[in-house]
Amino acid sequence: MSDLDHKTNFLTTIAAIVGGLSLTDHITFVVGLIVLLMAAINNYFSIKRHGAGWENEKRKQKYYDAEK
Repeated sequence: MSDLDHKTNFLTTIAAIVGGLSLTDHITFVVGLIVLLMAAINNYFSIKRHGAGWENEKRKQKYYDAEK
């Protein structure tokens, strides 16, 4: 099989899976993707906002480890 045949078979399989789903399944999937995207954005901004605090904790840990 050529590379084009593999791509065609993959697309046909994806189309059959998507075509076999109901409208409710499609909506649930899209809403799930949106929720995952929102969680990723929230996590990114949380890390960005609390980055200075994490750096301080790392410095404290290094200091206490060096004293031991």
